[in-house]
Amino acid sequence: MKKNLLFSLLTLFAFVTVLAQSPQDVLAFRFKTSIASKQMLYFEVSSPNGEFYVDWGSGIKKKYTAGTYTYPNPVYSTDHKEEVRIYGTNIQGIKFDKAQLTELEVLDATELLSLDCSNGALKTLDLTEASKLTSLNASNNQLTSIDLSKGRKLGSVLLSNNQLTSIDLSNCFVLTEISLDDNLLAGNFAPDNTALKNLSIANNKLTSIDLSALVELSSVTARKNLLTELKITGLQKLISIDLVNNRLQELELKDMGVLQNVSVGSNQLKKLTLVNCPALLALSANDNLLTELNLEGFAEIASLAVENNELTSLGLAGLVKLGKLECQNNKLTTLDLSSNVALRDLRAHDNLLTSLLLPTNCKALYACHIQHNNIPVAQINSIIEKLPNVTEVHVLDFEKAWKKKFLVEGNPNVATAHLKEAIAKGWILDVGPVDVKPRFVMKIGAEAGSNVLLRLAGVEDKITIAIGEEEPKKYTVSKELTKLTPISLKTTAKDQFITIEGGLLAIDCKSNKITTIDCSSADKIELLDCSQNKLTQLDVAGCNELRYLYFMENEITNFILGELPKLEELNASFNGLSTISLAKAPALKALSVDQNSLTSLHLSENANIEKLYCKRNRLQTLELAKLTKLIELSASDNRFSSIDLSKNSELKELDLKENSLEEINLSENKKLESINLSINKLKALNVTMCPNLKELYCFTNEMGQIDLSHTPELNVLSCGDNKLSLLDLSQLKKLESVSAAFNALTTVKTSGCQLLQGIDLNHNNIEQLDFTGCNSLRLVDISFNKFSVEKALKMIETLPTATADEKGMIVYTNKADFPNEEETNKYAPELSVKANAKQWIMTDGEKDLPTVEVLAREERILVYPTVADRVVYIDGNYLEAFVFTLNGDFVCQLQGLSSIDTSNWVEGSYVIKAKVERGEYISKFLVKH
Repeated sequence: MKKNLLFSLLTLFAFVTVLAQSPQDVLAFRFKTSIASKQMLYFEVSSPNGEFYVDWGSGIKKKYTAGTYTYPNPVYSTDHKEEVRIYGTNIQGIKFDKAQLTELEVLDATELLSLDCSNGALKTLDLTEASKLTSLNASNNQLTSIDLSKGRKLGSVLLSNNQLTSIDLSNCFVLTEISLDDNLLAGNFAPDNTALKNLSIANNKLTSIDLSALVELSSVTARKNLLTELKITGLQKLISIDLVNNRLQELELKDMGVLQNVSVGSNQLKKLTLVNCPALLALSANDNLLTELNLEGFAEIASLAVENNELTSLGLAGLVKLGKLECQNNKLTTLDLSSNVALRDLRAHDNLLTSLLLPTNCKALYACHIQHNNIPVAQINSIIEKLPNVTEVHVLDFEKAWKKKFLVEGNPNVATAHLKEAIAKGWILDVGPVDVKPRFVMKIGAEAGSNVLLRLAGVEDKITIAIGEEEPKKYTVSKELTKLTPISLKTTAKDQFITIEGGLLAIDCKSNKITTIDCSSADKIELLDCSQNKLTQLDVAGCNELRYLYFMENEITNFILGELPKLEELNASFNGLSTISLAKAPALKALSVDQNSLTSLHLSENANIEKLYCKRNRLQTLELAKLTKLIELSASDNRFSSIDLSKNSELKELDLKENSLEEINLSENKKLESINLSINKLKALNVTMCPNLKELYCFTNEMGQIDLSHTPELNVLSCGDNKLSLLDLSQLKKLESVSAAFNALTTVKTSGCQLLQGIDLNHNNIEQLDFTGCNSLRLVDISFNKFSVEKALKMIETLPTATADEKGMIVYTNKADFPNEEETNKYAPELSVKANAKQWIMTDGEKDLPTVEVLAREERILVYPTVADRVVYIDGNYLEAFVFTLNGDFVCQLQGLSSIDTSNWVEGSYVIKAKVERGEYISKFLVKH
């Protein structure tokens, strides 16, 4: 009795001790990792009902509150040891798939439901403490054995890519999914897990499988084994079975009412029997020893692959949904496809066919490969007659080798067949008629009576053009690439084809509402401009002589370039391209892919590129090391955080505006003349190695200083919205325009800037300025600074004296642009008096910034707008003019125009710079609606 009492007391003590333990004291997992100690180690944890702790190897337990820690907010450390310990009593799920485990001990897993320890180097795994586990993923390790005797609640087990030679699943009563691919399982496999639905045991060494007990099974993958025997009777819920690459000689699939997909290729099948499988959609039995196969009545089959057998007959009657048929490399003598009206892709080449019947209506067909048979010419002609027109069929790059191909080579006297009729329907042949001419076909997506304007040049001076089914007409055209002949046409029907026959040298067909172009046989064409149409795809792979290709402003998402060794210029801007392959265009010099959806751009094979325009895409990286001839790069509005320009020493123009650049090295780019790095995250910018720099735009960054003492050629500077406190412009003798608003400037040195015409310094901390020597200055914006009346008077004294015809302007206050801000400059009427005496207009805080109309009366060139139609009229002679926003963004260029329509312009201030015979004029104006 005392002994029993003592035992009870000890038990009670132990129980109380356990109750007294906190989660901090209970070691749940111990693991080792191969991740280096200073690299990030992370894993995911689900512990919704209790806190847990992690000792990253220092002996200190870091607390994590109850919750779920999944990517992108997992449990992580960048300072850890090889061994890590996890403490807690309520962990329900843990995922180590990115932790590179070398060892794992599951010590206390009373609440654990899900464990993922995949992608490591585990050699052992003990799960005896995880009795509640429902999901296990230990794939991609080095396990040689595993004990699942406690896995009574396991529903999913993933153990692929290990070294298992056997496995016992007898206690996994509720198992519904198991993956054992890529192990060393051998011999017989006969599981009895009656709840199992998905089984994958590919790439093992199994010789026989008995699945007859798995009444719930819906999917089996057992490819790449050594199977000679298979038992699958009674599996009425089976949907998919994959037995590819085994040693089966016979197979019967019977009474499987929901079976849809069967893959039994690469076996040794001499007999394949399918009985009462009405739902079958796809059958792949290629590379076997079948001599016959009758599938009549399997009305749902959409795909059939039986190539590389010994078939002498193939029954396909009633397969009205059959879309793809691969029966090449057999011994077929006849093939009746007359009932297969859904047929899209036919591969029946390399047989003994003397008869081939297509359905009368085979409008879906887009591939017909019947080469190397014995089909007579009369039957070939009958087939051609039934072929649909495939001119508009969409062809992806990977489909190029087979889609739209009518392959007939090797049939008797096939060159005498009506092959030109097949070509006229858009088919690409492997045998050409003797007298065939190159064709260029386009479809006009417009109503009847639409005007079509083409500009052409030919290899010869005569070409033929046919509109729809009308009789073709001959035209005389130029033979020079630079002198295209205009030809006006008019459609006679809606959505009509226009066919050009003859050696086309160049075609400009832009702005014609073209929806389809087929230029597959235009092998002499050197220039193609199909811009501003409605194209969704373009394939120029057959245009081997192409040098200039332009298709901007379409809706193209699929572009096939092929191999174009002479292509020099390509403009694909303003489309919907997500990818573009240019590896086979080594001569490319100018590339424009602006405003697409590109996430990558590979140019390692395009070393001759001199001009690259790729703005407004989704590019995160751009490898330019091979582009040593690059002169212009425009890549604004992408997602770059860094870019390497060290190999681009010829670069003259650089635009990387609106990215996420934090730094950039321009030390090897000594020829740069124009730089735009605005709207990035630059904290510094070194341009001291850019002595030829003329224009610099770097507004909206985080720069605290900038050294311009080594850029004597600088003409335009825009560095607003930074953190600059000092701006020394005194060495810039050629500087004409400066925008440095929204900084922290206290000092600006401009002495000696004799060509400076305009300077914008609003929203800074400036108290005084000296413009001595700035004889060309006509515009000064110093609103929202810290000028006293006294300091402002002194500044006005340093301004050059303007003239009545060429007055200057001081924007001293600016409520027009910033109505809600308090002006910080001090104003007195004497400032305006002083300014007027020198022919300068000065804003005084009472009147708005002058609009175009007011300025126009004071300037020689700009005249007046009309309020009603918002048009600014320009009077006077000028060579050219440029309009910019205050941030330096280009708005428009004017040349010879007498008016500007500003109705669609955003309200606000603009700067216009006009060039005249004896100089330039710069003014600031306000647009109001």
